[in-house]
Amino acid sequence: MSKDQEDYCLSIKVILLGETSVGKSSLINAYFGKNFNPSIISTSVPESERKYLEINEKKYLIEIWDTAGQEKYRSMNKIFIKDSKVVIFVYDITHQRTFSELNYWVKTVKELLSKETIYGIVGNKADLIDEAVVEDKDGKKYAEENEALFYTTSAKEDSKGFQMFLDNLIKKYVEKNIDKIPNKKGLRKLSLKNNKKKKGSWC
Repeated sequence: MSKDQEDYCLSIKVILLGETSVGKSSLINAYFGKNFNPSIISTSVPESERKYLEINEKKYLIEIWDTAGQEKYRSMNKIFIKDSKVVIFVYDITHQRTFSELNYWVKTVKELLSKETIYGIVGNKADLIDEAVVEDKDGKKYAEENEALFYTTSAKEDSKGFQMFLDNLIKKYVEKNIDKIPNKKGLRKLSLKNNKKKKGSWC
């Protein structure tokens, strides 16, 4: 088997949602170990990156979607929200409006997704804690009200922490839906290089 082709037993779609400039793209870059870029351009068209993650001796294909935060793109985002297994709502701890607008994102998602979905709420830009206007206690309370896990992070300074948080959400999804996960005879093959499923063997 070539290096760009791996077996996996399930594809898990993750999506980050929130207002523009809260740092969704930077968090995804942090998750994939990329250097922080303070001049990153705001996302206008949803796009994804992929990686493999092994959980309990099974390999999963993780597909992480970045989305546009501007209001004019909200209807387009609904298309990409569908089939998401893990949803992370992101706000900027230095801007109250980004926290208040989580209500829109949460309401939209819960109308579109099933009860099996796992949620996370992330307060980003902890490196600017001196400018924070949204306190952790408010984020935690909001997360509890929406049955979500909460985490305050910095895409600039806490890449490892965010990686662990996101991996934990994915593991929680797997544990919650273990009865629906295919056994080894249901493994699929996919090439990350060309994003096309292979007809190869079902192990």
